[in-house]
Amino acid sequence: MSRRFSGFSEDTLAFQEFLRAEKWSRSAWDQISKDTWKNNVRPEIIALLSDCANELTEKTGIKFDSNPASGYNQGGPTKFFWGAVIPEGGHKQKDIQLFVALRSSYVRAGLFLKDTSKSKDAWDFAISSMKNNEQQISKAIEHASIIGIEPCIPLPDNHKGTPIPTKLDPKSNLWSTTFVNHKQMDILKAWKVEDPILRNPNFANEIISVFMELMPLYRIISNPEVFD
Repeated sequence: MSRRFSGFSEDTLAFQEFLRAEKWSRSAWDQISKDTWKNNVRPEIIALLSDCANELTEKTGIKFDSNPASGYNQGGPTKFFWGAVIPEGGHKQKDIQLFVALRSSYVRAGLFLKDTSKSKDAWDFAISSMKNNEQQISKAIEHASIIGIEPCIPLPDNHKGTPIPTKLDPKSNLWSTTFVNHKQMDILKAWKVEDPILRNPNFANEIISVFMELMPLYRIISNPEVFD
């Protein structure tokens, strides 16, 4: 299967740092910024997510689609660029995301789900499944940590992206309670923007490895209906 992703360009990796310096103002989204988004950031994210979706479909038998997010909204440029791999016919705001996010200092990738009105069905199912499978969840998270994938605390949108691992809720010692307390689950691996691997086509393999490592957890907490 041919790959589309050829590595992130320097312009893509530096873009969020530029926008941060400009405080993500609307005026920062000038023609140069629009061209950088259109010619570099967006097509590179699309290529990476497409490669990941195709590979995951082949490896898991689940039909996955890639779904990039916009780089600009009504308030101005977004404070990070991201996209997700989700089951075919799904929605990145409603379903569990296998995501890639470009922040100003880090590129992050992993599994994400937030307790919102849009994702309530997916969230309730995921937490219920966790409570019924705490031992398997703990084993899956522990195994993922071997290659640097860890549950992390929620970050504000304007954060540089430094991963801050979370700890189990001390009273219950359960991951389900930990995530309920955070009102989201964000289980990820992160690379500094200076890391040479980001500029290499093989970075797609890194992301696919992260997603495949998280697949046992993903299957436990996903409603089987999303795979139909």
